[in-house]
Amino acid sequence: MNNKHIAVILIGLLAFGFLQGILWVRGERDKTIAKAEALQAEEATQRQLVAVQTAQLAQLKQSSTDLISFLNAWEGPLSRVRTPENAEALFITKIRDGNLSSLSQKFGRVALKAGSSLSGAVRAQLTFEDDYASLLNWLGRLESELPTLRVNSVKISKGTRPQDIRMEATLDQPLYTP
Repeated sequence: MNNKHIAVILIGLLAFGFLQGILWVRGERDKTIAKAEALQAEEATQRQLVAVQTAQLAQLKQSSTDLISFLNAWEGPLSRVRTPENAEALFITKIRDGNLSSLSQKFGRVALKAGSSLSGAVRAQLTFEDDYASLLNWLGRLESELPTLRVNSVKISKGTRPQDIRMEATLDQPLYTP
């Protein structure tokens, strides 16, 4: 083999190497282009998803404006009583302010329906024996001063003195924890 043959083989090997290099670079470029196209497609999908969710959020905000305004209107009265101790103290204070003859007071925590936005309620089972007008006026004032109060039951019977009545009331005061 002379120098010409070696040069032709060397040029052939170099040409083969360049061809392999070109094919490798082209393959890498194709992979990068495919990745970029996949990422662009994913971005477009995500943008569509964001647009759909933004539209849903706007629709939910629009449809819940009445509910949110209702909640905002009741948040003040509900936030007055947050713990069972607050509720008991509030009941005791209202009884003391009414200057009523209380025979018994029993307080306990009760659960509300599942899915309720309130954490629970304090149930007060109260028994009074006092003047008819003062007891019923006290109950009316209590309902107006505590609009979130629920009167579960009221039983009125004859008292021991002629002008007195006996009132057994079961009252629930919801507890609000935002």
